[in-house]
Amino acid sequence: MEKCTKNGIDTSDLYYDFDLPGDAYPFGDAEGMDWVPDDWKPPKKGDPKFLPTRMLGQLTMRNQLYDVTIKAQEQGVDVSDVLIPFVDEDGNACDPKYDSNQKRYVEIRKRLGM
Repeated sequence: MEKCTKNGIDTSDLYYDFDLPGDAYPFGDAEGMDWVPDDWKPPKKGDPKFLPTRMLGQLTMRNQLYDVTIKAQEQGVDVSDVLIPFVDEDGNACDPKYDSNQKRYVEIRKRLGM
Protein backbone atom coordinates (compact mmCIF):
# COMPACT_ATOMS: atom_id res chain seq x y z
CA MET A 1 0.00 0.00 0.00
CA GLU A 2 2.86 2.36 0.82
CA LYS A 3 4.42 1.79 -2.60
CA CYS A 4 1.08 2.51 -4.31
CA THR A 5 0.75 5.74 -2.36
CA LYS A 6 4.34 6.71 -3.20
CA ASN A 7 3.77 5.98 -6.90
CA GLY A 8 0.47 7.90 -6.95
CA ILE A 9 -1.62 4.82 -7.76
CA ASP A 10 -5.32 5.13 -6.99
CA THR A 11 -6.55 2.34 -4.72
CA SER A 12 -9.92 3.81 -3.77
CA ASP A 13 -11.78 1.16 -5.79
CA LEU A 14 -10.39 -1.53 -3.46
CA TYR A 15 -12.41 -0.17 -0.53
CA TYR A 16 -16.13 0.29 0.02
CA ASP A 17 -17.31 3.84 -0.57
CA PHE A 18 -20.71 3.38 1.09
CA ASP A 19 -22.26 2.00 4.26
CA LEU A 20 -24.87 -0.74 4.31
CA PRO A 21 -27.39 0.00 7.04
CA GLY A 22 -27.64 -2.12 10.19
CA ASP A 23 -27.59 -5.84 9.52
CA ALA A 24 -28.52 -5.57 5.86
CA TYR A 25 -27.35 -8.50 3.80
CA PRO A 26 -26.07 -7.46 0.34
CA PHE A 27 -27.76 -10.34 -1.53
CA GLY A 28 -31.27 -10.03 -0.14
CA ASP A 29 -32.83 -11.12 3.11
CA ALA A 30 -30.40 -13.07 5.32
CA GLU A 31 -33.23 -14.88 7.13
CA GLY A 32 -32.82 -18.61 6.72
CA MET A 33 -29.24 -18.28 5.52
CA ASP A 34 -27.53 -20.31 8.21
CA TRP A 35 -24.20 -20.18 6.40
CA VAL A 36 -23.82 -16.47 7.21
CA PRO A 37 -21.42 -16.23 10.19
CA ASP A 38 -23.01 -15.05 13.45
CA ASP A 39 -20.54 -12.20 13.76
CA TRP A 40 -21.05 -11.03 10.17
CA LYS A 41 -21.59 -7.32 9.78
CA PRO A 42 -22.23 -5.41 6.59
CA PRO A 43 -19.28 -3.53 5.13
CA LYS A 44 -18.80 0.05 6.15
CA LYS A 45 -17.19 2.85 4.21
CA GLY A 46 -13.42 2.28 4.10
CA ASP A 47 -13.56 -1.49 4.66
CA PRO A 48 -11.52 -3.52 2.14
CA LYS A 49 -13.52 -5.29 -0.58
CA PHE A 50 -11.14 -8.25 -0.68
CA LEU A 51 -9.42 -10.59 1.75
CA PRO A 52 -5.72 -9.86 2.43
CA THR A 53 -4.31 -12.28 -0.16
CA ARG A 54 -6.33 -10.91 -3.06
CA MET A 55 -5.75 -7.35 -1.87
CA LEU A 56 -1.99 -8.02 -1.94
CA GLY A 57 -2.33 -9.39 -5.48
CA GLN A 58 -4.22 -6.30 -6.64
CA LEU A 59 -1.66 -3.94 -5.12
CA THR A 60 1.28 -5.95 -6.46
CA MET A 61 -0.12 -5.98 -10.00
CA ARG A 62 -0.77 -2.23 -9.95
CA ASN A 63 2.79 -1.56 -8.79
CA GLN A 64 4.23 -3.91 -11.42
CA LEU A 65 2.17 -2.20 -14.12
CA TYR A 66 3.43 1.18 -12.91
CA ASP A 67 7.05 0.00 -12.98
CA VAL A 68 6.82 -1.49 -16.48
CA THR A 69 5.02 1.62 -17.75
CA ILE A 70 7.83 3.84 -16.46
CA LYS A 71 10.36 1.52 -18.11
CA ALA A 72 8.45 1.80 -21.42
CA GLN A 73 8.44 5.59 -21.18
CA GLU A 74 12.18 5.62 -20.49
CA GLN A 75 12.81 3.47 -23.57
CA GLY A 76 10.47 5.54 -25.73
CA VAL A 77 7.97 2.72 -26.30
CA ASP A 78 4.45 4.02 -26.98
CA VAL A 79 1.90 2.28 -24.75
CA SER A 80 -0.85 4.89 -24.89
CA ASP A 81 -3.13 2.49 -26.76
CA VAL A 82 -2.79 -0.03 -23.92
CA LEU A 83 -3.30 2.35 -20.99
CA ILE A 84 -6.84 3.38 -21.86
CA PRO A 85 -9.64 3.78 -19.32
CA PHE A 86 -11.51 0.59 -18.41
CA VAL A 87 -14.78 2.31 -19.36
CA ASP A 88 -15.48 5.30 -21.59
CA GLU A 89 -17.45 8.39 -20.61
CA ASP A 90 -20.72 6.60 -21.52
CA GLY A 91 -19.94 3.64 -19.25
CA ASN A 92 -19.15 1.25 -22.11
CA ALA A 93 -16.38 -1.29 -21.53
CA CYS A 94 -13.04 -0.72 -23.23
CA ASP A 95 -11.34 -3.02 -25.71
CA PRO A 96 -11.44 -6.54 -24.19
CA LYS A 97 -7.80 -7.01 -25.22
CA TYR A 98 -6.83 -4.67 -22.37
CA ASP A 99 -9.68 -5.05 -19.89
CA SER A 100 -7.46 -6.02 -16.93
CA ASN A 101 -4.22 -4.81 -15.45
CA GLN A 102 -2.72 -8.25 -16.03
CA LYS A 103 -3.41 -8.09 -19.78
CA ARG A 104 -1.97 -4.58 -19.94
CA TYR A 105 1.14 -5.67 -18.03
CA VAL A 106 1.75 -8.62 -20.38
CA GLU A 107 1.28 -6.47 -23.51
CA ILE A 108 3.69 -3.78 -22.31
CA ARG A 109 6.28 -6.44 -21.41
CA LYS A 110 5.91 -7.90 -24.94
CA ARG A 111 6.58 -4.49 -26.44
CA LEU A 112 9.65 -4.11 -24.28
CA GLY A 113 10.91 -7.52 -25.38
CA MET A 114 10.81 -8.92 -21.87
